[in-house]
Amino acid sequence: MGSPVFIFVTTTMVAVILTASLISQYQRETTSIEDKYTNRSAAEIDDTYHQSYLDSGLITEDGFYDDNVISDDEVSGSPLNTQAGADPNDWDEDGIPNATDPDPRNPDTDGDGSVDGRDPAPTDPATGKTDTPPAPPAPGPVEQVGELAINDFYTNVRNLSRGATQWVTHTKAQPGDQLAFIVYAELTNTSDRFTYEARIFDRLESAYLKYGGSATVTINNGTPQTLAGSGWMNGYPVTVPAQQTATVEIYFKATASLITINQVVVPTNFAWVTTTTKNQKTDAAFVTINSYPIT
Repeated sequence: MGSPVFIFVTTTMVAVILTASLISQYQRETTSIEDKYTNRSAAEIDDTYHQSYLDSGLITEDGFYDDNVISDDEVSGSPLNTQAGADPNDWDEDGIPNATDPDPRNPDTDGDGSVDGRDPAPTDPATGKTDTPPAPPAPGPVEQVGELAINDFYTNVRNLSRGATQWVTHTKAQPGDQLAFIVYAELTNTSDRFTYEARIFDRLESAYLKYGGSATVTINNGTPQTLAGSGWMNGYPVTVPAQQTATVEIYFKATASLITINQVVVPTNFAWVTTTTKNQKTDAAFVTINSYPIT
């Protein structure tokens, strides 16, 4: 049996130890969740807190604190601004399942700025760095928009009744003479991929030049095609593919006419061409018609 002093000292020491333990426990239980959770061993957490915290919603299945997840704080350790996710199979939402993720709580395991799921070597910071992107591919050939150029455009006339064989810009005629007119265009498409269109218009001064009723059109010296009526005069379309040249020749006849005898007039055939690339040219052919003998 010990002395009273020994018993007193022993009892006092036990009391101090128990008091310190109780104070520590109280402090841990009344301070932040971080102290209660992160400063304990996994076994202690599981035995004491895990299930109760899980039931109350303070922590999630993946072990993250609920306040960290809900407040969208950064996932620890990553330079990426990646938020902790709620996917139970991919906690850090880096595209790699937890089972094979080198660090399932860090979307950028090696800290090189590239998310693990897009990093060819998620544990090697020298590979997949975002500050050393691959060189961009070499630029391909530049496509040329180009234009539909009008190389040549004119309208001419000749007096068939007088046996003329040359096209001219001005001729003489008497009432009843038969005249021939031509509208010619040469167009080049300088684009390497676009097809462009031109339209050819014609205005015959019909009071003195009576249209014959039809015309013919020849494209690229091919077979002449008949254009019935005068509708073509309101804009005959010509399509020119990329990198090609087209020649267009429209031929028609008209009869010289006077309203009164002893009259001299100079009517015209006015023609123009426009393109979808905003190019335009105009030209005119003239006929002097009089009732006096032509000299």
